[in-house]
Amino acid sequence: MVQKLGRDQGRPLAVTPKTLWKRLAEKHLLSSSDKNQNTIRKTINGRRRRVIHLASRLRELLKVDPSEPALPRYLIPGRRITKSLVTVAPLDDLVKAYSKQYNVSQKEIYEIALVKFFKKIWF
Repeated sequence: MVQKLGRDQGRPLAVTPKTLWKRLAEKHLLSSSDKNQNTIRKTINGRRRRVIHLASRLRELLKVDPSEPALPRYLIPGRRITKSLVTVAPLDDLVKAYSKQYNVSQKEIYEIALVKFFKKIWF
């Protein structure tokens, strides 16, 4: 979804799924993998497929905080780092407007969007 959006806007993401899986393996966030692969073969609906076997630790990082039902809140442990984001003006305007109207930080909006993206793609 995010890669499609980037392509549609003429700004494709530089990280391919294969690179992302490699980085997950480097951080020990895969539970298992086949030799020289970051995937494993599993039978799903009668067909053999290559899949990512995520560590339960990664799933724990993406747990929802139940104290705030309106917007999902994710308890993501670890140190905070600063990242720059280049986006198009209409998307920036939407984020700013939502942030102001619902008293939610822009950082939270981006974190929620990223977690939802990862949950949709990997889980």
